[in-house]
Amino acid sequence: MERIISLNSIAVTAVFLWLLINPALFSASPTAEASSSTFGGQEQFPPDMPDTPWPDIKGCSPSQETYMRKAWRLAHYFTWRADKLVDHVLSQDAARRAELWNRDYVDGDNSVPSLRTWFGSYNSERAQRVREAIDKARKRFENKGEVVKGIRTLRCGQPILPKADEHTDVCPGSNIGGNGSPSAYHAPTGVIVTCPSFWDSANDKSKDFDKRLALSARTLVHEIFHWLSVDGKYVTDLHGGLLPKDKYYGHDKSRHLAEHKPDWAIYNNDNYAWFIYYVGTYEPSFSGVWGEKEPGGTGGFFVDLTWDELVSWWKKLGDSQYLSDVETYVRDGERKFMALWRVGKGNGALTGLPWSDFEKQWKELKKTQDLIDIEIYKSGDTWMYLGVYRVKQAGAAGDGGLLVGLTWDELVNKWKQFADVAYLADVETYADGGKQKFIGVWRAGKGNGALYLHLNADDLEKARQQLGQSQELIDFEKFISTDGKWNYLTVWRTGKKGGSLDRRMTAGELIKKWETLKAGKTLVDVEEYSALPARIK
Repeated sequence: MERIISLNSIAVTAVFLWLLINPALFSASPTAEASSSTFGGQEQFPPDMPDTPWPDIKGCSPSQETYMRKAWRLAHYFTWRADKLVDHVLSQDAARRAELWNRDYVDGDNSVPSLRTWFGSYNSERAQRVREAIDKARKRFENKGEVVKGIRTLRCGQPILPKADEHTDVCPGSNIGGNGSPSAYHAPTGVIVTCPSFWDSANDKSKDFDKRLALSARTLVHEIFHWLSVDGKYVTDLHGGLLPKDKYYGHDKSRHLAEHKPDWAIYNNDNYAWFIYYVGTYEPSFSGVWGEKEPGGTGGFFVDLTWDELVSWWKKLGDSQYLSDVETYVRDGERKFMALWRVGKGNGALTGLPWSDFEKQWKELKKTQDLIDIEIYKSGDTWMYLGVYRVKQAGAAGDGGLLVGLTWDELVNKWKQFADVAYLADVETYADGGKQKFIGVWRAGKGNGALYLHLNADDLEKARQQLGQSQELIDFEKFISTDGKWNYLTVWRTGKKGGSLDRRMTAGELIKKWETLKAGKTLVDVEEYSALPARIK
C-alpha cells in the first residue's frame, strides 16, 4: 500500500526521551487474567488534606450537630480542592494559564467547575484576586485567617425572639434581594448561623443524602466568604441584578456577572460558592465501547496506573494479551494511565516521546509492528506522543499510516483518500494555539467505516442506532471544542455488528460494567474526560 507520512511536525523546543519498550527486551512471565484496580471513594478524605479544626457548635440537636460536622468538613474539602486547582492553573506559563482557565467552559452549561464560567474570561489581575480569595477562605477553615482568624461558632438558629434569660439566634423572616428567608448568615464575624431553610433542605428526602450534604457544604462555603477582603475590597452579596435590590444569587445571576461584569464576579459570594461546589463534587466521566466477545478469555483493564505500573502490567500480560488502548490524564499532580488489554498474541512496543523522536521510532517500527493507539499530552511546554503497537499478524501486508496536526476537513479528506487501502483505526484531538487539531492512525486493510463529528448527544445516538447494524464502533472521543461546545467523534469499521456505548460513568461504574459484561462482551475502547485542568483528589 501507499506509505502515509506525517502531515505536520509540531515544533518541540526540548527533547525529552521518556521510554521505549519493545517485547524483545523483556521476558514476560505467565499470568492469570488481569483484574481491575479500584478508585478510592469519597468516604475517606485524601491523607494530605489538612485537619479541620472544629468550631463550637451551639443551639443544635445531637443529630443536627452530627450533620453540621460532616457538612463543615466537606465544605473545607471543597475549598481545599478548589485552592489546589487554582494554584495548578496559575503555576503554568502565561499562555497555558489562559488555556486552562478556559478549558472546561461550555457555553450555556452552568454545572461545570470552570474558572471561565464563574469569573469571566482570563485576566491575569483578576486571576490573582480569585486565587487570593479562595486561599483566604481555605485558611479560614484551618483557623489561619487574617481579618477573621477562623469560624469560632456554628449555630442552629430559630426564627423566634430570644427570651430575656437565654441566648437564641434570630433568623430573619426575609432576605432583602433574595427569595424568602436566608438559609444562613455570617454575623457577627466568626459566627455562622444556619436557619430553618438550611435544615429543610438538609432533611429533604427527595434528594439523596450525598447531594443534600454537598448543597449544605456549598451554603457554608458561601458564608465563609463574608468578611473576606481581596485587595482591600470585601467579597459580599452584590446587589444590582434584575432589580436594584436584587442580590446576585444563583446560577443565572452569577453567570451574568461573570460574562458581563467579571470585575464584579470576583467580589460576589455566590460566584465563589458555585465554583467551589462544582470543583468539589466533580468526577471525571468515563466511557466504554463494547464489541462482540473475542474467543480465548477476557482481557485486562486497569485505571489510575503510574507509568511504572503500566510497564509492569505490560510485561506480565505480554505472553497472552496485547495492550490495545491507553488513556492518560493528570491526577493529584501526577500523570496517570488507564489501560486496556485484549486477548491475543502480538504485544508490541510502547513509546512515549516528543514528536521528532516519536516519528523516527514509528518509521523504524512500522515494518514489523502496527501503531494501534496514540495519545497526545503536554509535559511542561513539550507535546508528548504515547504510542501503543501490535506485532504484525500472519498474512498482514502493508504499512500503517500516521498523520498529525490535521484540521477536521483535512482528516476527512485523508479518510476518503486512503479508504481503498487502509481503514482509520484511531483518532485523537487536542487544542493547540486556539485551534482544534486531529491525529489519525490508519491500519492496512479493508473495512474503512464511517467517520462522524456529532455536535450533540442525540445525533450521536441516532448514528449509533443506524450504523450499529452493519458497522462496529472502534473509537469514541468526547471533547469540548475551542468554541466551547461539546463534540462527540466516532470512528467505525465495516464487517461486524456494533456493540454498546456507555457514556458518562464514574470510574467505579465503568469497572463494575466491565465486570458484568466481560463474560459475553469485549471492551474495545475506553475514554476518560475530565473538565478540570488537572484531576485532583
